[in-house]
Amino acid sequence: MNEVKLRGKYLGATQIKEVGTNGTKIRQFYVDISDNPEYPNTPEMQLINDKCTLVEHLTLGQEIEVFARLKGRKGVDKDGVERVYTNVDVWKINAIQRTSAAFVVPGQAAPTPAVGTFANPAPNTPKSDVPF
Repeated sequence: MNEVKLRGKYLGATQIKEVGTNGTKIRQFYVDISDNPEYPNTPEMQLINDKCTLVEHLTLGQEIEVFARLKGRKGVDKDGVERVYTNVDVWKINAIQRTSAAFVVPGQAAPTPAVGTFANPAPNTPKSDVPF
C-alpha cells in the first residue's frame, strides 16, 4: 500500500497556487518529524484542491498527525538527466490534543490527589450571600 502516517510539529505552509492547464490548486507545508535535533527531518508535503485548507486551523509548533499517499514518477529534467519525482499527497490531518495527566511510574499505583484543609472562618466574620 502507498499510504503513510507521520507525526510531528507543524512548521508552516505556502500560499495556494494554481498549476497546469486545468487549474489544479496545490499548497506545500512542512512538518518537523526529527528524532534528533542535530539531524533535522522536515519533509515537504502537499495538499491538492479541496485539501488545501486543511492547514488553516493549525498553529506553528502544534503537534499533528498526517495521513498521506506517496506518489512518484520518472521524468527527465531540463538538463536531460533522468530523475524520479516524489510527492507526499496529504488527505487528512489530525491535531494532537495534549491533556494534563499525573505521571505514573509503571508498576506503581497512580498518586492520590492531596486533600486540603480549610480553616473555619473567624467567629465574628459576617456571612456572605455567596453559596460557596
